[in-house]
Amino acid sequence: EHANSGPSQYGASVMIDDELRKLYDVAYPNKPAGDFWNGGQTNFGEFANATDAAAFQVAVWNIYFDNDLSLSSGSFKWTGGITAVSTAAQSLLDQVALYSGDGYSHWTLYRFISPPPDSESRTGYQNYVSATYQVPEPGTLVLAGFAFLALGAVARRRRS
Repeated sequence: EHANSGPSQYGASVMIDDELRKLYDVAYPNKPAGDFWNGGQTNFGEFANATDAAAFQVAVWNIYFDNDLSLSSGSFKWTGGITAVSTAAQSLLDQVALYSGDGYSHWTLYRFISPPPDSESRTGYQNYVSATYQVPEPGTLVLAGFAFLALGAVARRRRS
C-alpha cells in the first residue's frame, strides 16, 4: 500500500476495538476535535512534538496488528534499538494495559479501506483508522433526567 495526494475512494466501517479506544482516551491530545478526516484539512490532534505523534502511531499499529500490548513480543515488534519513540510508544501501551474506567466508551472508531470492497480497482492506497469523541451534552443529560423524573411521577400516581 502507498499514500497519494488523493482523492481516493475508501470503504468505511465502524470498528470495535476497546484497547484502541483506550489508547485514544489516554493519549489523544485534542479529544473534542477527534481525528476524523472529512476530506478537508485536519490537525490530527496537534501532538506536542513529533516523538509523541510517532509514538501514538506506533501504539496504534501495535494494537491493530497485535494483541499483546508489547513492542518486544508478538507479531508486531519494534526491531530497531531503543529510541525515544519506542520508549514513549511502550509507555502508551502500558497505560492501555492499566486503564480503568469507562471513559474510552466515548470514542467511536472508523476503519477506512482502499480500495472499497465493492470496487473493481486493484490499486490500494494506505488504509487508516480514524476516531470521533462524543460526550452527551449537559443539556441532553438534564432533559433525560427530567424525563425519568416525570416517568417516575406518572408511575407513582398510577399506583396510588
